[in-house]
Amino acid sequence: MRAMVLERPGTLLQLRDLPMPALADDEILIRVEACGVCRTDLHILDGDLRGPVLPLVPGHEIVGRVERFHQRRHELGIYHDDTEVSP
Repeated sequence: MRAMVLERPGTLLQLRDLPMPALADDEILIRVEACGVCRTDLHILDGDLRGPVLPLVPGHEIVGRVERFHQRRHELGIYHDDTEVSP
């Protein structure tokens, strides 16, 4: 998967190809179409917060489509590809 990665605070994000994570029984894979970045992420990018876990893929406010789901999808309330998911 492609992601913008922060290697060090105060530097530009770098486009990286990362391995696709395996899905656990209670997870879904979403193809991100748009992503927002919260103020906390911006503080990390600017170096205002100490001790962030790096490298970091900022952004957890996303819009996307369900790409894959595990067999337990009905237990998660996922019945169609157009399901809305809120973390």
